[in-house]
Amino acid sequence: MRAGLLWLLTLLVPLAAWPQDEETSLWEYGAGFGYVHFEHYPASNQFSNLFLPFPTFQYRGRILRADDREGTRAYLLKSDRWSFELAGGGYPTLDSGTNDARRGMEDLPWMAQLGPQLVVKLTHDLEFKIAVFQAVSSDFVNTKTAGAVFDGRLEYRWIRDFAGWRFVVPGQAHGKLTLSLKGGDRQFLSTYFEVPLMQSTSARPSYEAKAGLLGSELAYFQSFRSGRAAFYLGAAIADYTASSNRESPLHKSDRNVTYLVGFTYVLGESERPSVPPEQTEGVINRLERRYQQRLP
Repeated sequence: MRAGLLWLLTLLVPLAAWPQDEETSLWEYGAGFGYVHFEHYPASNQFSNLFLPFPTFQYRGRILRADDREGTRAYLLKSDRWSFELAGGGYPTLDSGTNDARRGMEDLPWMAQLGPQLVVKLTHDLEFKIAVFQAVSSDFVNTKTAGAVFDGRLEYRWIRDFAGWRFVVPGQAHGKLTLSLKGGDRQFLSTYFEVPLMQSTSARPSYEAKAGLLGSELAYFQSFRSGRAAFYLGAAIADYTASSNRESPLHKSDRNVTYLVGFTYVLGESERPSVPPEQTEGVINRLERRYQQRLP
């Protein structure tokens, strides 16, 4: 249950940052209740279902952002058309005893990813992102590096005001459509696809994982907000047919569908206003500006 709760928080807290009007607070916190259906691990044919409460938090600073417009990112270098930033992601833990393909193997650890990401604005609503992350695994006792992850994505976002809908008060709707491609080195992919000889069986032969492509994903996220309340839903289709480890006995499904729904409510916020997106800057930009100001 603890692993499931952590996965739910990792998945929902960043997504629970809702579209805002121009006049917003620097930070705000709230609470929500959501349902999420997700795969045990990439290319697994078994899923988990969670329906749990969770906290939300948003921060809209000059360098660090955690909201729906900017996502969760820390700017290192930024211009009008592109930015170089620090970003990340993660995968949930798994009790291997609950999964038929992994029964008798070591449990999967909690996996976090952190590293540099380049974001290029193709249009006002369309962005291209490419990142290289360092993966770090942990079972809450031992923590170690777990290889490199490569991630490329094309993301389209839109925000619309809505009013006059039947049974709906005025508010704002936000949509995000993402097409992504992900891969990794051998160390990272071995976590999910390698079968050591000592853990092999007649139905699960030993397998040595390969570096390369993990899979592609098409995802859509939609939120609706009115006042302090918000409702959201999202779904993703992952395709593993071109995976470099498709021959692994742990690769059980070529396509998986995951989804989530939920509700959040803002409980408190700061009096200090947020920094508008157009006024954000990178750490390097700020240092350069301050250096220029000190020159005679």
